[in-house]
Order: sequence, then C-alpha cells, then structure tokens
Amino acid sequence: MRFFLALFLTVIVVFLGIQGYRLFKQQKEFAERAATLEQEQSGLASENAKLNQDIQFYQNSENATKELQSKANYRKPDEKMIILVPAEP
Repeated sequence: MRFFLALFLTVIVVFLGIQGYRLFKQQKEFAERAATLEQEQSGLASENAKLNQDIQFYQNSENATKELQSKANYRKPDEKMIILVPAEP
C-alpha cells in the first residue's frame, strides 16, 4: 500500500513539475512577445507623430504650394521658371 501511495505522489509531483515548466516557458514567450510589441508600438507612435506634423504643415495652403512647386516643378501662370540641369562630366 505504501508503495502505491509513494508511486502516486511521485507521479503527481512529476506531472506538476512538467506543468510548471510549461507555464514558465509560456510566460517567457509572452514576455518576449510583449517586448516586441512595445517596440513596434513606440515606432508606430513616432511615425504617427511625424504624420500629424505633416498634416499640420500641409494644412497651410502656402506650405502646400511651396512643396508642390519644389517637388513637381509647378509654377503659377504669372511666374517664369528656370530649371538648371547639371553638366555631364
């Protein structure tokens, strides 16, 4: 009888040990995933701040016009435009 009781307790201890190890391993994986997500969140927050700054900048029509003139060679009808092309070496 004592043998079966010792065997039963040994099986329970081994089972609980295995489950404890699995929980520890799972907790470690979740902690690593949380750290990765926090890094991604901070990157997205900084990108969001940059986009909000761009929105504020382009809401001013003067800034939008200046940007359009510089990027797309846009000119007003009463303006003259000179485009300088570098000489080939």
